[in-house]
Amino acid sequence: MIPLTAALILEKQSVRAQLLEVLKGIPVRIVLDQGGFGAWHLVQERLERLQPDVVLVDLGEEVEERFGYIQKVRMLARPPAIMVIHSANDAQLILSAMRAGAAEFLTLPLAQAALEAALERISALAPERRAGTETGGKLLAFLAAKGGAGATTLACNVAVGLARSTGKEALLADLDLETGNVAFAMKTSSQYNILDACRNISRLDAHFWRGLVSNGLPGLNILTAPADLRGLDAPQAVEIRQVLRFARTVYDFSLVDLASSLNRLTLAVLEDADQAFLVSTSDLPSLHLAKRVLQTLLQTGYGRERVRLLVNRCSRRDQVTPEDIERNLGVPVYWSFPEDSDSVGEFYVKGGAIAPQSDLGKSIRRFVQQISPPPAEKKKKSFLGF
Repeated sequence: MIPLTAALILEKQSVRAQLLEVLKGIPVRIVLDQGGFGAWHLVQERLERLQPDVVLVDLGEEVEERFGYIQKVRMLARPPAIMVIHSANDAQLILSAMRAGAAEFLTLPLAQAALEAALERISALAPERRAGTETGGKLLAFLAAKGGAGATTLACNVAVGLARSTGKEALLADLDLETGNVAFAMKTSSQYNILDACRNISRLDAHFWRGLVSNGLPGLNILTAPADLRGLDAPQAVEIRQVLRFARTVYDFSLVDLASSLNRLTLAVLEDADQAFLVSTSDLPSLHLAKRVLQTLLQTGYGRERVRLLVNRCSRRDQVTPEDIERNLGVPVYWSFPEDSDSVGEFYVKGGAIAPQSDLGKSIRRFVQQISPPPAEKKKKSFLGF
């Protein structure tokens, strides 16, 4: 077991005393020790600054409140593992704690062997978690100002383009959980989906992940939305974020297709995204909704530099110019994609990708070159061999 750093957030002094006793002889260094969460912004600042490997929390009497704090901890930029301590060995409570983001659940009275075994499991994952947060790939999010703007079409084809241009595997994840169309667009089928990934967060590793994703075109892995959520527990935002953080340790580029509404899940994913691409058409209703989305994001602290406006289905007949859009929305048009209904229609019938020789296909290829770094050039050797 490698040495770990720990934060204790324990309201009950009896639990704290018992924990400190059983921690003797175990290589754990306590970097934070406080009696409860208190003011969350202060706890958040301390956890982000100290970056402990594990946070130990007692549930106490306010169980639901504790679950809310656990979810907040799991949403930190470098989320620690969370170990929950409680007096009751209740199966439903354990399940709820795991869904909130806990990695381990221990019951009182604490047994040193059980605590040590739990810390061993966390220790085994610590190097991977540290490496993942330091060297993770990029997360790109596509969302539409309104349904039908073409965000799914662009997300699918940009993902294909990135896999082709980089020569490395890319991920396309469908997070429009109500009307997800990625599986239909890419003509892929799998018995597993994003919900299965969320239900098995503790099992995520390279081997298990390969069984979850389906293959699209060469170099593209696809994680689909559930075909029907009726009767199923919808995945929580904190679970989705954990899955995407794992994906960033596997792929240089992970692309997500989001719902057009700014729901809790969409906002949570956007918080982690390196770049958000807001897709609108040039008609006034779509631009009006795009402006509302932009205003909401900026008001919630989303950086202006992290959101790019894409205008889809542009034609010479459009009466609104890019200058008009920038003046009205307050952000420049990052990219304009041409109207090409024939190529889009063929794509949805056949799947795969937009025809590369089409006007839209050429525009997508140039867009991919814009957002991805060029491959490193190999230095030519001289006739002397240098």
